[in-house]
Amino acid sequence: MAEQAPNRLAVIAAQIIAGMVIGLLLGAAVGWLLARIVPARPGGFGDLIAGVIGAGAAYLIGVVVGVWLIGRQLRRPVAIGLVIGGALAGGALILLLAEPLRLNSNPTILQAAFIITAPALATLATQFRKTG
Repeated sequence: MAEQAPNRLAVIAAQIIAGMVIGLLLGAAVGWLLARIVPARPGGFGDLIAGVIGAGAAYLIGVVVGVWLIGRQLRRPVAIGLVIGGALAGGALILLLAEPLRLNSNPTILQAAFIITAPALATLATQFRKTG
C-alpha cells in the first residue's frame, strides 16, 4: 500500500510547534549559560544583557532547526534559506512593532508574540517554493 502524504495543515502545525519547542529549549540553555559565563560587575548588567540577547538569538536558531527538521522528517522539502529568512523576519517584526503596538508595556505579551511570530513566519516562508 502506498504511503499517504501528510495533511498540509498538520505539517504546518508540526513545524510551528517543533520550532517553538526546540527554540525555547535552546534559548533557555544558551541564555542560562551566558548569564553564568559573563562576569557580573558591580553596578553593571552585563550578565543579564548577555543572557537575554543570547537567549533571543539561540531561540531563533532553534526555530530554524525545528522547522527545517520537521519539514525533512515529513518528506516535505524545505529550503533552509527560506526558513532562516522567515525566522529573522518574525523576530525583527516583533522588535520593530513593539513600540507602535504597545507590546513592550507588558513583557508577557511581548515574549509571547516573539515566541509565536518567528516560527509562524519561518513555516509560512517554507510554503513559497517552486512546484513542478
